[in-house]
Amino acid sequence: MLSRLRTVSGWRQYPIRKSRGVNMQPTAQRVLRRLAIELNCGALGLATCGVLLVAAGCGNRGVAIAPVAGTVLYKGVPVEGAWVQFIPEDAPVIAGGFTDEMGHFELTTYSEGDGAPVGEHTVTISMKPRAADDSQEIELKRAEAAKVADPEDRAKKLGEIADSRKQRIIRFEQDAQNAQDKIPKKYASPKTSGLSFTVAVGTENECEFNLTD
Repeated sequence: MLSRLRTVSGWRQYPIRKSRGVNMQPTAQRVLRRLAIELNCGALGLATCGVLLVAAGCGNRGVAIAPVAGTVLYKGVPVEGAWVQFIPEDAPVIAGGFTDEMGHFELTTYSEGDGAPVGEHTVTISMKPRAADDSQEIELKRAEAAKVADPEDRAKKLGEIADSRKQRIIRFEQDAQNAQDKIPKKYASPKTSGLSFTVAVGTENECEFNLTD
């Protein structure tokens, strides 16, 4: 008679002998011990594989990243709220960052301020307001509206929340259009910006972009 048990490596069959008057417990214990050993070996193999992946640089998803910071000026004056993008020639990711009131920025690719992929980049700079993350606020309002017992009042409150959200999106789009007029639009396109930068390992990667008409 065979006992069929699932292991890490697949289904295994283990013989179970049936004999009158024989205690089957030792055989079952041996099967369980063997199964436990296979499970431990499988877990150890997965852990070892994870260590090897991290050592190989897969923590950065296979792309080498270096810190990058800089300043954006327009006719010598710091530009606040500019969106700076570094577009690499041969990497599948793009780094970006907003400028502060002093025109300073730090680039992010995967995590806040980690930098940009190493190599040659085309740089674009555009003006766009930061979109406020109001998702939690909206969810709280919807949850409160859902507690309203009267169906008409509940529908009315949900409609007001939707209208408020729509108006906020419209204002954001209008602000984005007005903001873009602060600097020449040619800098927003990789084809016409005329800006580039090389990101290297072991250097500060500080850059300054002084925009003109």
